[in-house]
Amino acid sequence: MNARETVTSDSRSFYQRRGWRWVLLFGFWTLPGLIFASLIHARMLQVGEESHFWQWIGSQQSGWYMWALLTPVIWWLGRRFRLDRAHWVRNLAVHFMAMLVLGASEIMVQILGSMLSHGETLTWTSYGLGIWRGFIWDGPWSILIYWAILGISYAFDYRSSLREKELLATRLEAEISRAKLDALQRQLQPHFLFNTLNSISVLVQKGANESANRMLGDLSELLRYVLSRDNGLQVPLADELEFVRRYSDIERTRFGDRLEVTVDAAPDTLGCQVPGFVLQSLVENAIRHGTSKQAKNGVVTISAARRDGRLYLEVADNGPGLGDAQDNGDGIGIRNTRQRLAHLYGPDQALELSNRPGGGTVARLEIPVISQPVSPAAHD
Repeated sequence: MNARETVTSDSRSFYQRRGWRWVLLFGFWTLPGLIFASLIHARMLQVGEESHFWQWIGSQQSGWYMWALLTPVIWWLGRRFRLDRAHWVRNLAVHFMAMLVLGASEIMVQILGSMLSHGETLTWTSYGLGIWRGFIWDGPWSILIYWAILGISYAFDYRSSLREKELLATRLEAEISRAKLDALQRQLQPHFLFNTLNSISVLVQKGANESANRMLGDLSELLRYVLSRDNGLQVPLADELEFVRRYSDIERTRFGDRLEVTVDAAPDTLGCQVPGFVLQSLVENAIRHGTSKQAKNGVVTISAARRDGRLYLEVADNGPGLGDAQDNGDGIGIRNTRQRLAHLYGPDQALELSNRPGGGTVARLEIPVISQPVSPAAHD
């Protein structure tokens, strides 16, 4: 669709919406005309006088349709001269004059429509007399209807304003929450980078220059991958696993054959959205407090399963397990992960660290299955 077709389509949609508003407006004002015409017609027949229903329809609807035409004018006057602002006295005077002018115009149209509908002879004298009687009998109704329309317009404006404020508040909460998540993620990325650079420094000090160069190359590839992917707050699990694989290559350079990282992810979980760096922080915690603190070979197992609309992730190691000297989940990586999960999912998530029955530690993460990224919720 080209630009001209888009503009034409938008214009047509705009006029169609306006057309429907006028249909609804006249439909609303048709109802009282039908009611009053029916009551008058029934009363005339009850007392034995000749009555023609369609004449009363024409007589009544001429006035009520005039109110339909005046309704947008009154709504505009209500917004232009509001009664809840500093100049309410002046605005009240404006509405008083508008009430007299618009009410008089409605009565004049209604009297004209009534005379024409009933086939009365239209002269200046008969028309003037009809208007005078209309002021006496219908004047109070006109005053009431004017203020009723004005009050309804204020009610609609108040409702619209309230909805706009609620929408603005929701957007503001989402922006604040996203800013907090961005700050947490920016904090997590340097944390990972500093740990990796520290590992390279240790290798250099030990004289393992070849390993240090290989780790620098792996780090360069990892950073290039991070910069090339869409660094949203959430990423597909497949992307997160690829990031963990590259991170594991760096750690294997450091630990050699002492570290083994295995992945067991069900195919139906790979498209699920997960917070970025969520597995990397758990794997880093497992390596740091598991493999690095034992002489035997370290094994880190990553598993992912999907059941009943929930995504279950586990990162297990064969280290010494949780203890007095073991990190209980209060480190920067785990703490930030908990905060990010709370911001993204509120109470609909869980992260637990516990000892494995056969030895080691397991981190269990449970979040809802989401195929598309969600906006952060303000769960503070």
